[in-house]
Amino acid sequence: MGAARNLAFGLMFGLLLAPMAHASRLGKADEKKAAQLLADKMASLSQTLEMREAKMTPDAPAGTVDKNSGNASQAPTTLHTNVRSVCLVQFNPMHCQEWLDPFAPEHGLTGGGDFSPAEGMLAAAWQQRKNIDGGGQYRIWEIRRLGDSGGSNKDADGKLDLSGVVSWNVVDDVADQMRSLGKETGARTMLSTYDKNSGKGQNIMPNREALSLMAQTFTKQFRNRMVTNLGEMRAASAPSEFLLNEEMPDCEAYRSAVQVAMARQPSFEEKLPNQARLDPRSMGSLDQRYQACVAARRASVSMVNPQVQNGGVQAGDPEGEQIDQALTRLNIAAIDQAGINVTELPKPSYIQLTEKQTTSQFADFETGGLSLRGIKQESNAKTLNSYNNNLEAAAQAMKNVVLRDPSIVNNGDKIRAFKIEPGTQSAVSINGFTPEIKRGLASTSFANAPAMQMGTATESAPQEQIPTELTITTR
Repeated sequence: MGAARNLAFGLMFGLLLAPMAHASRLGKADEKKAAQLLADKMASLSQTLEMREAKMTPDAPAGTVDKNSGNASQAPTTLHTNVRSVCLVQFNPMHCQEWLDPFAPEHGLTGGGDFSPAEGMLAAAWQQRKNIDGGGQYRIWEIRRLGDSGGSNKDADGKLDLSGVVSWNVVDDVADQMRSLGKETGARTMLSTYDKNSGKGQNIMPNREALSLMAQTFTKQFRNRMVTNLGEMRAASAPSEFLLNEEMPDCEAYRSAVQVAMARQPSFEEKLPNQARLDPRSMGSLDQRYQACVAARRASVSMVNPQVQNGGVQAGDPEGEQIDQALTRLNIAAIDQAGINVTELPKPSYIQLTEKQTTSQFADFETGGLSLRGIKQESNAKTLNSYNNNLEAAAQAMKNVVLRDPSIVNNGDKIRAFKIEPGTQSAVSINGFTPEIKRGLASTSFANAPAMQMGTATESAPQEQIPTELTITTR
């Protein structure tokens, strides 16, 4: 969704980590059967269209996950876009009559009926606002520039000019539409966890194993999208300017597509016909630009403003980092180092993060979960701090109980062991299965599922650190 990056995504279902004691009256045979039934539910849930992800559902049928991000390709929230402007209507080989903006879904405009609800919704909003340009708004975005005079946001070629942009956010009503679609998708996914004909509806909480699997998968999918976008933005920058997307997920695919295009219609610039003119810094041969693309995509997601030089890549000046790359990098850091203060990370000085960008919306329910108290905006750091405080309060309460009855064992230290130091764990792991859940599923057919290997709050599993680790070349 362009640069409207929410830096607080990650702890979306809360922290399901506190130790839980429970007594079971089931016999061992019944316990084993119940565990297997739960495992079957988890397996079924992971195969729903919304939950497919290349690493977590490696057996997903070909074509059901994107080749660039590994995310579900047929979910209601699927969004296929380019990170740079592409020509939508060509006037002639040298001039474009109409440009499609970065992060606007081409499928929703030109794909006939072959587009997701998210693509259709965003495309309609973009189409309705196509003539808006000025006064701090450009189509579906609020855009602010250095020394902004409120004028046009287009460059000499008529496409969106990203130079000098210091604030880039999706307008509130469009963001609300997309958020509502996300909520509906999450609710529909929850309903799939119930037994058929159980009579359960949206007023019944799903089991916590299902919630953990959903939270971890959705967080991983969001991170995948950020990592993919960042890699594609870097590849689309000089000196490579390789325009990658779901159909051309890597440097090799783009190079082949350009070679085919050049064979059909020779051109002075070795690029795709629908691509903008190349920057003077990208005037090397196609093979030279290919090498620069490969190097750019090998840069770590945490590297600040990577610069390709002499076949290698090194960190650059934070002040020179383009806004979409900087905000995307901060998003990934907010997930990988859950609870940190992202405002303290290196970034261009012109970026002033707002509360809206550093917090997430979530529903705050009354005790029991049936009545909605309201909608809160809260950062990952605040959520994590609240969680740690609750554990400390529980440990202190245990101490007070022991003071009244010394025969009771003080488990305060065991409770405190579940605390999470900000910045030490990934939100992908935090939102996953607890050790207790893993033990319950260890003897079932779900024991070897990728979700069981994704780490816990106290033992994070490593996530992809370079975009090429996500790209799928064999499906």
